[in-house]
Amino acid sequence: ARLPDIVRRDPHKAARFIELQPPSKQREVLIRHFSRIWGESDAEGALAWAQALPYTEESNLARRAVCLSMSQTNPAAAVERCAENGAEGEADFEGIFQAWAQSDSAAASNWLAAQPASARVDRLRQRYVHVLAKTNPREALRMTQEAFTVPAVRNEAVLAVLHQWGLQDPRAAREWAGNYAPDDLKARALAEIDGLESYAANR
Repeated sequence: ARLPDIVRRDPHKAARFIELQPPSKQREVLIRHFSRIWGESDAEGALAWAQALPYTEESNLARRAVCLSMSQTNPAAAVERCAENGAEGEADFEGIFQAWAQSDSAAASNWLAAQPASARVDRLRQRYVHVLAKTNPREALRMTQEAFTVPAVRNEAVLAVLHQWGLQDPRAAREWAGNYAPDDLKARALAEIDGLESYAANR
């Protein structure tokens, strides 16, 4: 029988089979694959199993697989359950958050607003702004100027939004940059739009 069929029929039997395997790359592959499949039907059960694995590296691997599986169907729950995944899973978590922002931007924004300030929250806010820029660049730019306290982070976020906006409406993006971009960023912002227009003209 195929592993997905076994997992759906008796996940605890599949888990015992994996636990009896000696440490190896094959065992890691099984853990990742099994956790993802079990997470589709019983995320809480799969997370409990992942947390109970004796080796930290394997436990983290399994948790990340379950979280990614959860993000496909319920990104809000994935964010809440998978926020503490450790440094190795940080890129996965940021991707999960971005998927949530794309599917329910209001809920993702409210969750962000409730988090204490940190470098991690700034990275998540950058993901959120990137999503928002595609549909509401003016609001995305307002957020970058109000929400980011570190000037270098704010400036990179502003440039990323202007780049996105410039692909859609370079005239409006140029007008905003000329009127509202921070003084220390105005030249770079206008140059970014110049580059987009030059590229478009030469295609």
